[in-house]
Formats: sequence, C-alpha cells, structure tokens
Amino acid sequence: MSKAFGIVDGTTPQIPLWNYNLQRTLGNGGAFISSDAMNVAAGVDLPIGTPLQVDLSTRKVHVVKNALVTGGTTSAPQVAKGHYFEAGDAVYVSGTAVTISSIDTTNASYDVLTLSGACAGAITGQYLENAVAAGASPALKYSANAILQEAVYDVEGGEPVTAVIWIFSDVDTSRFPVPISPVQIGLLNATGRFLLY
Repeated sequence: MSKAFGIVDGTTPQIPLWNYNLQRTLGNGGAFISSDAMNVAAGVDLPIGTPLQVDLSTRKVHVVKNALVTGGTTSAPQVAKGHYFEAGDAVYVSGTAVTISSIDTTNASYDVLTLSGACAGAITGQYLENAVAAGASPALKYSANAILQEAVYDVEGGEPVTAVIWIFSDVDTSRFPVPISPVQIGLLNATGRFLLY
C-alpha cells in the first residue's frame, strides 16, 4: 500500500530527501512492482529513495538490492539494516559471487549473512551487490535507473509505485534510509538524469 511521500513508518514525517518540485516521475503510481518476478519478500516496507530498475516500456519495477558491510568476516559479513536480501540470493563485491545461505536478523544494529563461501572484498565499508547467479565473473541482477518517491508498505506484486526517473538537482544519498552503493549511484548518474553523491 503506497503512502504519501515524506512518511517513513506510516506516522512519522521525514524531511524531504530532494526537492520534489525538481523531479520527473512516471506519473503518480505510474509503475508497478513486478508480479511475475517480484524480487523482494511480500510484506516488506520500501522507504523513500529505494533504488529501482524500471523497464520503461512496460513500467515494470524491480527493487535493486545491495548492502553495506559493517563488520564480520567474508563468509559471514555483518551488514547494515535496511537491505532486501533473502536466503538464496547471490551476492558479490569484487570476485566470485556466492549464495546467501541464511540471514540472522536478531541483532538490533545489523544483520549477519551466512554465505556459501568466502566473498572476496566483503569487508567493512564495502557493498554487497546482487548477482544474477553465483559463480565467477558475476553480473548485476538489476541496475538502478530510478528511485522510489513515496514509501510503500506491505508490498505486493503488481502494486503501483511512483518511480522518479529524473531529478534536476544534486542529491545527497547519505540521508537515504536504504543502502545505495557507489556502483548503483554511478549507474543512476550515468543515465544523465541524476546528480547523486
């Protein structure tokens, strides 16, 4: 269920993350969470600023997943809360992609991803990216070309969302409530429609 932008948890107002007068969207609710290949767990909340891959011909949306490593080991990294990874997802940093075997969410400050093997480069300050599959020479599963304007609660496949495809100003992503990696920032900026940092 979509809520008005500026709201994070359904009740608490949040300061705007960018100037909404300086943006273009696919219309209010003009894009849809993919229902045939929804890549996040049903029922999760998607906050403002979530990076998206939108098929501009079908307006089908996939959530771009990444996670900031805050500690742990390369086979069991601690990652910041707010990621959308699930067991079975393939992840990588700078080498071979490995599979997430399980996720421990019991710590209030971070999650621990148990991986199928060591993930090269999965050290503090780096970002885990979502790969198409485990193995050598990994490729990104989804590449960001839009960001979410308004929070979506209890997400379901086929749900309409407002995807921002252009912002005519610089945007500081350090204030975003979800992780967004330098790789994904670079992809958004490469569209020529964003000036994110």
